[in-house]
Amino acid sequence: MAVEIYQQLWQQFCDALSAQQLETDALTDDPADDRRGITALAFLQTNCPTACLEVERFQQQMKALEPAQYLQPAAELHLTVLSIISCISGFTLQQIDAAAYIRVFQQVLAELNEEIRQQQVAPIQIELRGVTASASCILLQGFVQGEGLSILRDKLRLAFTQSGLRHSIDSRYRQQSAHLTLCRFTEPLQQPEAVLALCQQYRDYHFGHLPLQQIELVFNNWYLHSAITRPLAVAALPGPDVWR
Repeated sequence: MAVEIYQQLWQQFCDALSAQQLETDALTDDPADDRRGITALAFLQTNCPTACLEVERFQQQMKALEPAQYLQPAAELHLTVLSIISCISGFTLQQIDAAAYIRVFQQVLAELNEEIRQQQVAPIQIELRGVTASASCILLQGFVQGEGLSILRDKLRLAFTQSGLRHSIDSRYRQQSAHLTLCRFTEPLQQPEAVLALCQQYRDYHFGHLPLQQIELVFNNWYLHSAITRPLAVAALPGPDVWR
């Protein structure tokens, strides 16, 4: 399914590029943007520093072509496991019982941790291979090996739905892929043909394998800016070595 999703996005990008209809985002550095939410995620730099370096090499080439576009900083590159409360204007931590969200998150991760150690569920590992793009951004393609990520997402969905806590899970779309956002378009491309060629060069590039060994629950803004993102809880999962 991931292949089809990424190919559909790529076609959207090519069509938008051809029609000069890319979607730009003017809010990436707007201090007035007060959209906030709660997210379960995995930071790339924490879980796979070597892949993070590979991503930075791609981003440096993109920056040389399009210095005005927004490139996700290394410390903020992340894979969204599940959006618990999608970012909405005016949301604050004071509106919820954060401790209750932390308890649900920790219970789910503890359960999955034990299932992996008992070899009932395989450790979560994702192959990072190739880039795709949409009308608004460039994405790193993630291909999940096994069912571990789907199981984790389903466990979180069920636990938060049954908890009675406020949530907006799957309200925008059902989280299925394992992509990471690398670049957001903030203005029309100055060198569209060169950007297309760069992305084509990296369409099947192997960035590395991402083992999900540290999952975090955070309070965040739309762009996961480090200055705003606040960690609420951190949980460890066994890596691939646990099955050896």
